[in-house]
Amino acid sequence: MKHLLAAFPSPHVLTSAAYAGSYLDVVESYNVFLRNNFSDYNADTWGGVAAGGTVSTTGGFGFGTHNPNLAYTVIATLDFRTTGSGSINGNLYDGTAGGINANFAVNGTTINGKGNPATVPIDFADTFGKLGSLSASLGAMSANPGNGCRNSYNSIVCTAAASGLNIINIGAGTSQSANSGTANSYDIGNNYGIQLNVTDPNATVVVNVAGSGQRFTSGAGFAVSGVSYTHVLFNYYEAMSLVLGTSGVTASLLAPFADVNKLQSGGNFDGNFIAKSFYGGSELRH
Repeated sequence: MKHLLAAFPSPHVLTSAAYAGSYLDVVESYNVFLRNNFSDYNADTWGGVAAGGTVSTTGGFGFGTHNPNLAYTVIATLDFRTTGSGSINGNLYDGTAGGINANFAVNGTTINGKGNPATVPIDFADTFGKLGSLSASLGAMSANPGNGCRNSYNSIVCTAAASGLNIINIGAGTSQSANSGTANSYDIGNNYGIQLNVTDPNATVVVNVAGSGQRFTSGAGFAVSGVSYTHVLFNYYEAMSLVLGTSGVTASLLAPFADVNKLQSGGNFDGNFIAKSFYGGSELRH
């Protein structure tokens, strides 16, 4: 299933010369795409994982459980490490040989990079430079008239009323907004739930969230109405760190500068997951 590219149908952002090119085809084909390290446990990824650092799991983890059609289901630029059971459905690029538990199965071919960066299938430095520019450009866009998010008794209700590309901008905040007031980034991380209502069934929605250290949770639930969740992208264009709550999220994430932590297991993430690094216990679906 397409996520990131599907969120920007022609003639919008990704068709411009600044963002044209095959790097986005590569990025969106992976469930998880990280500049540095990936560490998860007792869960699965439906699709592939590509990381510019080390990929590790303590066991009981399945990579590519929905059999993604990729040259490599897992790309671990520096090293791939497991301390327990689990499996990869597909091929593995492992930057350094060894470190894989005997009870972990690679149901494909393992290519050992032997510490040679020239053999890595993806140029992560270059790709994340482009993703950073994309994130900043989206974050600088003005919101469409009538679009926004408000606090409704600590549930966050967002509206995307335009046709085509919809921009919603959420400003940085350090405390809860007043009831019926405009929601801020603190509200996005501390709420009873998030509801996104979209008028146009063919719309694309980008929710830009400002601030360097953020939390993203959806309380009792995350719901998208009026459009497929595959057309929704949360863009944390300034975040250096991001903590995910225990609730699930059905949207794609673009946080190219953020170390993302999910300190408690529970709550699936459905969509493209793009960040600097990830640590946690969550099922990631694509």
